[in-house]
Amino acid sequence: MRRTLVCLVLLTVVYMPVPVGAVAPLSFAPAPGSPLLSGAAGYTATVGDFNHDGKPDLIVVSQRGGSVGGGSVSMLLGTGDSTFRPVPADVTISGYSGTPETSVLVTGDFNGDGILDLAVGNNAPNFDTVRILLGNGDGTFRAGPSVFIDGIKIVAGDLTGDGKADLIVVGPDPSRYVRVLLNKGDGTFTVSAPVSSLSGYGRILVRDLNADGRDDLVAEQAGGIAVLLGNEDGTFRSAPGSPYAGDDSSGLFVADVNGDGKRDIVAAGYVQSVRGFGVSVLLGNGDGSFHAAPGPSPIVGGPLRSGALADFNNDGNPDLMAVTTRNGLTILLGNGDGTFAPSGPLIEGSVGVDVLAVGDFNGDGKVDFVTTESYNACQGKYCGQADLSMVLNTTGSQITPNPFARILTSVGGLEHRFFRETGHSLNFGFKTFWEQSGALPVFGYPLSEEFDEKNADTGQTYTVQYVERQRFEYHPENRYTPYETLLGRLGVAEAQQRTLLGTAPFQPIAPTNAPTCHSFPETGHQVCAPFLEYWQTHGLELGDPGVSSRESLALFGYPISEAFTQDGLTVQYCERAVFEYHTENPDPDRVLLRRLGAQVAHQRGYPG
Repeated sequence: MRRTLVCLVLLTVVYMPVPVGAVAPLSFAPAPGSPLLSGAAGYTATVGDFNHDGKPDLIVVSQRGGSVGGGSVSMLLGTGDSTFRPVPADVTISGYSGTPETSVLVTGDFNGDGILDLAVGNNAPNFDTVRILLGNGDGTFRAGPSVFIDGIKIVAGDLTGDGKADLIVVGPDPSRYVRVLLNKGDGTFTVSAPVSSLSGYGRILVRDLNADGRDDLVAEQAGGIAVLLGNEDGTFRSAPGSPYAGDDSSGLFVADVNGDGKRDIVAAGYVQSVRGFGVSVLLGNGDGSFHAAPGPSPIVGGPLRSGALADFNNDGNPDLMAVTTRNGLTILLGNGDGTFAPSGPLIEGSVGVDVLAVGDFNGDGKVDFVTTESYNACQGKYCGQADLSMVLNTTGSQITPNPFARILTSVGGLEHRFFRETGHSLNFGFKTFWEQSGALPVFGYPLSEEFDEKNADTGQTYTVQYVERQRFEYHPENRYTPYETLLGRLGVAEAQQRTLLGTAPFQPIAPTNAPTCHSFPETGHQVCAPFLEYWQTHGLELGDPGVSSRESLALFGYPISEAFTQDGLTVQYCERAVFEYHTENPDPDRVLLRRLGAQVAHQRGYPG
């Protein structure tokens, strides 16, 4: 698969597609070649595709010592089979002295070139500068701008809905004020004054809670959880009902845990009602407000050291992996209604472990995880080795995920966009391609997740994703070029399906040279009014000024018919699209593209 899961450090949310079939018991095993790194301490890890090859990579920060050296950031490039190869030269941060509880490194495309960059706080845990390291697309980074600002934590998100990765910096104790850094689009930022209403918070998560396209904040504060909704200018307002009363939490997650398409809040910590450490759930109402989930709180056995929310048993419901100071590593299985059932201790003797990241690291559709300490050196037990290990999900279900089945929600982050309308998400390169080349009016909503499919024309297998009006196809041989994502020749496929290629409108004609037409000798057809203006104003983003002819060709392909009447509409077939003229619609919506992606998916028998 081309684009896989990307996770946040320490407290992570990941979803896989809803499966078809029975659920198998959980099982895990050490990955071949694990541990990945040895002998260091104070690890943190972040997952992302940093070299644009469609496989999950790891950035690993070591606090001190070990094979990665003191105060360093190591890039491990994934091979897709759970093994990794290091970038020859480490990306080193001078003076780094962070702890696993401090997020001092976040990822995002900060200069708008489609490549993941890093924002790093130096001299953590109390840094005085945020350094931007710009990605080169091969797993290495170059120095970018710096922002001189005091802080202890950095969080990234799109706070204004403009598609740019902004930053939030949490100031040092005791006030823990918050400053917003709005991205100018070139890797530099405008720094706000301290936001007095955002002081005194602990953990902060950035997610879009009310589906307005802007990320909002979920923050821990003494005795409760605050929810702040983002405004268009990067400021915030309190959500209805916020703050929500509660006990002190040691872990905070955001996800849809009851399957209603709205994001919920999961907090792990001391729960007064059960006089112990458990899980509290606030169910989202869809407008940024929340209400408490019914039912008792499951016990987790101690303060949370780290954890992740992911579908570990492939039943379509998010599960909570909880690493506590007392019980070690356990998984609470999600029931799909906002409640969780404990599964018991997962790994014996795992009290000293930390889960740093989760994702599908070997391409089998199951959620694996990265931990500190050694899993394989002690025969499936943790025994105090200061190693970074990969643990594979070997759950024995024979489930084949259905890429067209609705998913509960998508992993958070700027590289992902979830659409409640269809229950699917766009990720990484496909998301960037969709946004830059026409978005919803041209392509429609996604109808599937990414999956592998054979191209009928070439016989080659590619990672594809179906949207309403097209089929995206990833071509790794075109990596770093505008042709990395290609579109299916769905107009041709539609004409073949309807046996139209031999009919009169599809026969070549002599050019008319009319001023309202554009002729294409390559196919012997022309595009005229009412479709010519639409043709000339839409195209893929190839970097040309305005919309060039080659950009329009890249989107639509050559015309393969003249305009004619079909099913009561004036239509025209191109290689990659079918134009339809709807007189009943007001401008500019009279010319629409046929839902070829949906039609082809149905014709090929994909379940939906």
